[in-house]
Amino acid sequence: MKKNLFLPSVSQRRLPQEGTTLIEVILAISVICVLAVIAANAIYAPARLIINDTIRQVALCEASSDMERVRATVYDDLSVSGTNYTFTAAHQSLSLTRLVDEYSGLKTIIVQVEDSDRNLLVELITERSP
Repeated sequence: MKKNLFLPSVSQRRLPQEGTTLIEVILAISVICVLAVIAANAIYAPARLIINDTIRQVALCEASSDMERVRATVYDDLSVSGTNYTFTAAHQSLSLTRLVDEYSGLKTIIVQVEDSDRNLLVELITERSP
């Protein structure tokens, strides 16, 4: 019987279930990485929402307090110039701006709170007459 030099013997052939290929390993690592990113996002997104809600609540509280100070101020003592100051909420710097505009004896008071990126978080508006 002649031996074929080009075909390996049965003992030398690789069986299909002998091991994993490089492509299978890369595919498995890719799937694990995608699942890890999804899990991290599922944890990070609600935490970020809670922080944003806390910042908005602090901004609203600060704007309401400033508006109450304005309402307690005598009409003639309200200056037409604005007032600015900064405060911190959840390690983020916020700025409160009070604008007073007078037109025909009616003063319009606008209190705005913005974050450091100039995104408007809260805006309260009231009008005062003498």
